[in-house]
Amino acid sequence: MSDIDSDDDVIALPADTLALGCRCRCRATKIEVTMEDFKEDWQLSQFWYSDETAQHLANYSIAVTPEGGALGCVSSPTVFVEMMKSDSLPKTLNPFVFEFDKRFAVFGSSFVFYDYNQPTDLDTSLHRNFDTLVVDPPFLSDECWTKTSETVRWLAKEGCKIIVCTGLVMREKIARELGCKLCAFEPKHKGGLSNEFGCYTNFESEGFRWV
Repeated sequence: MSDIDSDDDVIALPADTLALGCRCRCRATKIEVTMEDFKEDWQLSQFWYSDETAQHLANYSIAVTPEGGALGCVSSPTVFVEMMKSDSLPKTLNPFVFEFDKRFAVFGSSFVFYDYNQPTDLDTSLHRNFDTLVVDPPFLSDECWTKTSETVRWLAKEGCKIIVCTGLVMREKIARELGCKLCAFEPKHKGGLSNEFGCYTNFESEGFRWV
């Protein structure tokens, strides 16, 4: 297991990213950074959600997380950034983002470097720690989904609420591996996406109703 505070995890960031970090730290409560500050990297299969989708996922995932609970975004930086600037985020809730793209290290201790190829190579303090997880695997492949679902099971405490956004082709695998069902809510992306996309949860709430 890696140690989050070890010297091996020191990250060298470009000047423009460091400037974003200053903007994050200068705000005592809510941040000024938006997804407009992060260009999509298609080599990393990055396709940002529309504002409406990001707000829906952020607000309703916050709503189902208990006060003082743990909330994580696995390969879902759009939702994480929306959470961090949301008026509905309580001071007792500090979301984490598990992400390969080190530009998001500007969020300090809320950022956890994550490579789905090493699904449980994470600090042991995170094991079975999360009450709510928002998940968006970067690639539509069996290998990526299998490893990402392993990460989710490793992070989730008993009764964890799981929200997955990915292609409809993964519907059966998601149901089998995480017990999540397709919801009526349909995620949208800013630039559009050729693949049919869906939202799946292992629970129902006001924002997530099963079809």
